[in-house]
Amino acid sequence: MPWPNCDICEKPAFMVAASPMGPISLAYCEECLDAKRENWNVLVGGLIGYEKGTEADWVKPIIEATLKFYNKTEDELWAEVKTTTEEYYSTMKGEIEG
Repeated sequence: MPWPNCDICEKPAFMVAASPMGPISLAYCEECLDAKRENWNVLVGGLIGYEKGTEADWVKPIIEATLKFYNKTEDELWAEVKTTTEEYYSTMKGEIEG
């Protein structure tokens, strides 16, 4: 089985490791791992329920590195987190009432 590509930049990965953003393993190239980058969707999913300024200090360098890599702004990130949070809770409410 061939080694996977990095889940962030698509370059050849050198390891698979647990993401700090949640219970998921990702393939990382050395550059992305060293830079503390995360896959965009994993970052957004890991921030569900948070609002800008409420995230833990340890996640701030991950956010910064990921925003820089994907050429996104904090406002774009937090808008997507808000939308994703609303969709998640709406789905959960439907499952509970359902």
